[in-house]
Amino acid sequence: MSKKIESLYIHVPFCKHLCNYCDFYKKKPTEIDGFAHYEKLLDDSWYAHQEFILKNNFTIDQLETLYLGGGTPSLWGKRGILFLKDFIRKNNLSFKDDYEFSIEIDPAATTIEELELWQEIGVNRFSVGLQTWDEEYLKIIDRIHTLEQADKVLTYLKQKDVNYTVDFMLGFPKPIDRERDIIKELSEILKYSPKHISLYILSVNKGYPLYKKLPDDERVSKEYLQVSKFLGSQGFDHYEVSNHGLDGFRSKHNQKYWKQKSVAALGPSATGFLNLGDSSIRYKWKTSEASFVEELLSAEQMNLEKLYTGLRIDWGVNYKELIHKNAWPLIEHWVAENLATLNGDQLRLTPGGYVVLDNLIDQIFNAESSN
Repeated sequence: MSKKIESLYIHVPFCKHLCNYCDFYKKKPTEIDGFAHYEKLLDDSWYAHQEFILKNNFTIDQLETLYLGGGTPSLWGKRGILFLKDFIRKNNLSFKDDYEFSIEIDPAATTIEELELWQEIGVNRFSVGLQTWDEEYLKIIDRIHTLEQADKVLTYLKQKDVNYTVDFMLGFPKPIDRERDIIKELSEILKYSPKHISLYILSVNKGYPLYKKLPDDERVSKEYLQVSKFLGSQGFDHYEVSNHGLDGFRSKHNQKYWKQKSVAALGPSATGFLNLGDSSIRYKWKTSEASFVEELLSAEQMNLEKLYTGLRIDWGVNYKELIHKNAWPLIEHWVAENLATLNGDQLRLTPGGYVVLDNLIDQIFNAESSN
């Protein structure tokens, strides 16, 4: 019996403007390398993908989640809506009753009419790329949308009681003579009743124009914990390192990755995952042709990923199953430092632990290697 895939990610690599901090694969659509070329690539990729998953004894079942990421998928507009409607029909894709169909949108690259049309083809969750609610900081991080455009989109989503999440960013450079009031910004955003907040820390390379003006780790940690506490007071569960959701509004799609469920992927640079049981295959699409590169993950590699993703989320891990006994003394230290909690053998990180997660993982590896 074939294994079922219930989630699909489609990468839409186009952006109206290429923000100077972003390192995701993206480009501006052109007459030659634009949406028509991309749509043909998706069609060709679908057939290559079907052959690949069938070879590995998988089939795509009714979808529980479909996610359009980017890039700026909303830039695809009416053309993309018509294409996807036909793509879903001709490839016999269908949805479970409790499905989640998400699309990332930029307030500067969408209209209210398009938001309505996206919903008509099944979209029931929007991810709005705000990053900040401060006009000056929008300019500093090279975003092109305005607060007026954001207000128009969020007002519509609130009035229609649509399920949506907001991207919000910490760790901005400080080239202006005032402190950023993060809680004030979030308070303004919460007036529009989002169901979910995704919280990210600005991460850039050394070529970033404002690299030398980035805050230090201590300042970023302070912002992170301040936001976690504030959103918790507003009814949001800090259920994953970067995610806060109201009850019943956790991201179904992202939970697939954290639980090591199989997720199909299409589009330039998109990454998919097939869980084979004792091993798995991660595959990443090339950017200009309907082919991909495969990576086979062993059981040991899967356990390492299970440890890392498990510590990212609030249900945690059974540390005795995934952590060598050489590292067990660390657990008591983390609990004493309020970086983690322990309920029996179930280890969960606190917000203070989330903010230093990479450091904690390094501690585990160092302890396990010191036999």
